[in-house]
Amino acid sequence: LYSFYVQMPGLILSDGITPADKLMKRVRSRFFKPKTRIWNRPSQLIKAVYRFPCLFWISSSDSFILSVSQLGMISAILGITGMFPAITSFISMICYLSLKLVGQPWLGLQMHATVIETNFAFLIGQLLLPWNPFVLVFIFRFLSWRVMLGCGAVKYGTGDRSWRDGTAMHQHYYTQPLPNGFTHIFHYQPSIFKTLSVWATHIIEIPMSFLAFGGAYCRLIAFISFVGLNGMINVSGNYGFLGLMTSVHALSLLDSAVWSIVEPLLSYRWQFYLIQDYYPIGFWTHVITFSIAMPYFLLSLVPLRSTFHGKVPWGTELANVARKIPGISPIANSLIPFVSRMFDKFSPFDTWMWGVLEDLHAYTTPWRLINRYAKFGSMSTWRGELIIQGSDDKEHWESYEFKYKPGDINKRPPFIPGHLPGLDWRIWFLPTPVLKRGINGLPDWYFALLQGLLEGREPVLRLFKRVPNRPPKYVRTILYEYTIPSQVCADNAL
Repeated sequence: LYSFYVQMPGLILSDGITPADKLMKRVRSRFFKPKTRIWNRPSQLIKAVYRFPCLFWISSSDSFILSVSQLGMISAILGITGMFPAITSFISMICYLSLKLVGQPWLGLQMHATVIETNFAFLIGQLLLPWNPFVLVFIFRFLSWRVMLGCGAVKYGTGDRSWRDGTAMHQHYYTQPLPNGFTHIFHYQPSIFKTLSVWATHIIEIPMSFLAFGGAYCRLIAFISFVGLNGMINVSGNYGFLGLMTSVHALSLLDSAVWSIVEPLLSYRWQFYLIQDYYPIGFWTHVITFSIAMPYFLLSLVPLRSTFHGKVPWGTELANVARKIPGISPIANSLIPFVSRMFDKFSPFDTWMWGVLEDLHAYTTPWRLINRYAKFGSMSTWRGELIIQGSDDKEHWESYEFKYKPGDINKRPPFIPGHLPGLDWRIWFLPTPVLKRGINGLPDWYFALLQGLLEGREPVLRLFKRVPNRPPKYVRTILYEYTIPSQVCADNAL
């Protein structure tokens, strides 16, 4: 939250690119007539809050927005220290949800939704903690499995051939959103390293994700695999808190014997969370507490199913291999179509019960409590960069230099662990639509950014590393294609 807090003046406050106050005025106009006192219409207000659940119905002033973010950070710190965990997780969830809704597009990534669901999952487990602490542990094991499996399934279901032929990593390192100082090391590794990285990703995210429900050694292997994969992602590029959040989920995979090693360093409350085997729990206590948490598990399957796009990962490939193996081919040719027909006929996704789950999940959608995780489904094969320039005479142009986004080809990209710069990250998505549709491919907030540069608004200018000495009369955007040399050259970079 602090990462976004330092960017808020230039992004969503009154002098920012997309002021939250203007957004809230548009939202109010959707639910209330002009000059209507919303507090005098309680039923309509309840409907509006349900559709757009945020604290900024109270006020959308800059001071109140800053107060909400500060409250969220304080409650997160208190939660980490183990003080009032249920209350602090609820407050953190509401504060972050409020900022996410008014912080579009800057808080529109999947990792931002993960923060909300993580707090929600912790809240469920915390409420059941006095009776069964294992519910909290299992919820995060389930969430860790869901995130990994969803990311693996989408790589197969989207149809991106680079994930199937093993070439996804051949261009990834220099086409990713925000490369860092280590990116070139990974890019110049042999092709076999990149190909093996693709297949290792498939193995870790799909079959090995099920180890989350295995015994102690299976879960330890899953933990090492999950953390290792996320570590590689975050070392080779700047992905903010993406790897950290997934690794926090994976901590639930560790057995009590592992946590016993660091037991002297833990407070009693955290011992209660993590060393759950020390507390005997009756059978009916398990049944009742898990029944209470069951709606979360069932509703979580709805967004997970959507990541498969109606396909079983590697099902077709495995079936083709089985058909070619001598001795198995006759059995496979008769059994595979039979299994396929049986699955289509008795699929649980075609029952009325699944329809009920989809309807119930739709009711939770405005609150972002249970989300879809499908990261890196499609890989970019080229790198385009938008360079913004200003001029007073349309002849001499001076570039605006971003803090973290690649621009000057002679400067090494910075390494910013934990920080996610919203503007630099979002601009990475624009070159492809601009290449296809020209100026029509640019979103409204980009023109608001240019307007802020023309007006010389200080909060917007602070989002950049270097700007012209005074606001220009004209601004322009140039689209460059960046390529990387086939071998390291100290004196040549393209």
